[in-house]
Amino acid sequence: MLKSLMLLALVQVSVAEWKYAIDKKSCKDGMYDQVKFYVDQSQAQSQRVVDALGPYLDDPNNKPDDRILAQMRQLFPSDGVPTARLLHGIYKKVTQYAYQDVDIWADEYRQGRDKGDLEIFCNADHVVEDPNNPEKNIKWRDTAQDLPVTDKDGILSLKNPLSFTLAVTKDSRPISREQPWPEHSPEYIAFHPRYMKKSTEKNSMLNHDRVEKAAYPSLWDKVKVKLPGLDFGAVDILATPELTMLHELTHLLAVADAVDSEGRNSYGWLNCVRMKSFKNADSLAYFALVVDLIQRYGYDVDDKGKLNKFS
Repeated sequence: MLKSLMLLALVQVSVAEWKYAIDKKSCKDGMYDQVKFYVDQSQAQSQRVVDALGPYLDDPNNKPDDRILAQMRQLFPSDGVPTARLLHGIYKKVTQYAYQDVDIWADEYRQGRDKGDLEIFCNADHVVEDPNNPEKNIKWRDTAQDLPVTDKDGILSLKNPLSFTLAVTKDSRPISREQPWPEHSPEYIAFHPRYMKKSTEKNSMLNHDRVEKAAYPSLWDKVKVKLPGLDFGAVDILATPELTMLHELTHLLAVADAVDSEGRNSYGWLNCVRMKSFKNADSLAYFALVVDLIQRYGYDVDDKGKLNKFS
């Protein structure tokens, strides 16, 4: 009993060490609450996956819903216990981030954070020009992680108003064998300001109306599905900011260190079904989405991305 209590205490301590904060400077005009909502929803979806797969890990006879197992086979290499254990661990980590209502620029906070913590920005204003850097290809500095930024860094795409980039995740990977990660530097997710502005104005989210729209696509949506060169299924209509948030969370080194496995060909349902990859961020985000659709909305998704109602 004592051993069990000690183990529980250790787990509680480790959970408490996962923290995230939202930048109040960049996330304003309703964006702050919207970002908080998207994290909450990502964590809720992740918890549903954890709850669905947990009993399966304890006893292989306690299999999840057949539809969930089918989705595991559809998006990943198998539906076995090893697959479930890997997925369970990833989504469990997402649920372990605890919200902090703090000023992320305050000295006290910055001295107390570490590489396991997360910060979320609604633009890339924290990346500033650095005219004093002697390196010709390094003209910027990241004031969140306190690191130089090369001219080809993806974070700079968020400064381009015409960029199609929705978000960029900066992890806490060691810089080199000789140069460890800076003390007190967090991981972070930064969103394109246009994307966040549009999402906030439209109050974009996963809800019953949006699910019904995906289940019964409009003529325009059907045209988009059939356009050559676009790997698009009806379920992609549900690619709301919650899905984007979970996608970015899986990129974090502290969560799954997921990647966009095939660049631009990594996104969307059809690509995820084709790749069947544990390491692809969109695949992990879509799996949590389909578990949500099965459990809360009574819809399954086939390999073409079509939503099918079940009773």
